[in-house]
Amino acid sequence: MTHQVHNIPWTLLSSHLKYSRANQCSCGITNLHPRMQPNQGKEITFFINAFIRNIKEHSTCERKKHPAHYEPPSDDEIIIDERTAKRIAPTIRRVKTHLNWENIGRSSDVLEDRTVKLFLTKYRHTPCYKFLYFQRQGFLNLQVVATLLLYGEMETILRGCAHPDVAIEGWLDATECQCGNELGWELVYEKALTAYICLNLLYCFPETWDSASSSSSFSTGDEMKDYRDTKLYQYTVRTCTGKHKSADLVTYPHRQFFGIPDDHWGSAGVYVNNKQHWLRWSPHTSKYGFTSENPGLYGLVPLREFLSLERPAEDEISYQPFGSDAALVRGLLYQKGLPIELAWDIMDLAGYEPTRRLRIEHDPLHPENREALSKYLTYCWQIIVRCDMMAREIGMEIPWQEVVSKCLVRMLDSKGCRHEKRWYKAEWDDDGGIRSPVFS
Repeated sequence: MTHQVHNIPWTLLSSHLKYSRANQCSCGITNLHPRMQPNQGKEITFFINAFIRNIKEHSTCERKKHPAHYEPPSDDEIIIDERTAKRIAPTIRRVKTHLNWENIGRSSDVLEDRTVKLFLTKYRHTPCYKFLYFQRQGFLNLQVVATLLLYGEMETILRGCAHPDVAIEGWLDATECQCGNELGWELVYEKALTAYICLNLLYCFPETWDSASSSSSFSTGDEMKDYRDTKLYQYTVRTCTGKHKSADLVTYPHRQFFGIPDDHWGSAGVYVNNKQHWLRWSPHTSKYGFTSENPGLYGLVPLREFLSLERPAEDEISYQPFGSDAALVRGLLYQKGLPIELAWDIMDLAGYEPTRRLRIEHDPLHPENREALSKYLTYCWQIIVRCDMMAREIGMEIPWQEVVSKCLVRMLDSKGCRHEKRWYKAEWDDDGGIRSPVFS
């Protein structure tokens, strides 16, 4: 069952889409394509409005669980207590390691500052390649706030937002320089939203994941339909788990769910490192194998091949241990007669610890992964609601209409498709940027 099925009209949205293989559409991409039915634009807009209304209602409900008013903290008041500091310390240490931070520290000492100052650092535009030189501490403060969102420490966040000089709003769409390279906290909810919509939408097409479905390929004898071969799914995996330069923090929970190691992908954009694949799919790439984000190489190859595109030809997709795998290996070490402490030390040195949530890897809609999928969708929804809650606390509104609309277009639009730009129109703002798409 889809998440929030009684509040979000997933069936209405899915009724305007159909699964088409690469050889069935002019764009040559396997994806869920618009059916171009009457009232399609109105009903997609109705879905978006219902989705946003549900965010607002849940955000309001969650806010009522906390005091209606917080006294503004003093500039040096500690707002992250010992319990919270210890809880988020492993993630902050991982962030600092990624940023090549000096003196990372141990345990809760990894947090150099636990005061409200974490919320007060202002974002400033910086020259190219100078962001961390000028904004190093401010960006780390942002990572701490983003970590609090991921961990659901809303009491701490609300206390920080009560300060009159709170500067979180300025970091919403922060970029590394004028060239782009997003690293603001909008990435927190954008990635959660992308995964949430993708998996719920694909769940509405059981013929692509459930062999017991009466319309599945197994039942009809047709060519195999697989949701993992769609642009929609591959774009989601790459977007939610891919490298984001300095802002890798936002990918951590998604990498764990999808079973993607930290070093799996190359650059922020798709680069075909495997020359065998490059020769096969070169019509879809430039001379050096780069592609634009949209269309990219999504929906052109099966998932296994897609996951190996950016790996050298001799590389295998590294195995990510499941929870029971770690327990099994530990048990084998015990059977060899090793002391418990030595067995733990060996596993620590080998880095052998559970790094994925799915029992059946790379197949989140598999029936055996249903419990993990349900928890993940709930978690993604909670992230979306928490971000809205924090934004409203400081008097700002996240432009959900634009965010959700663009998310749908990125996942469902296909360059070269006969329906390209017929199922929506892009509105332009006064500065020449694209605003919220209007569906038709």
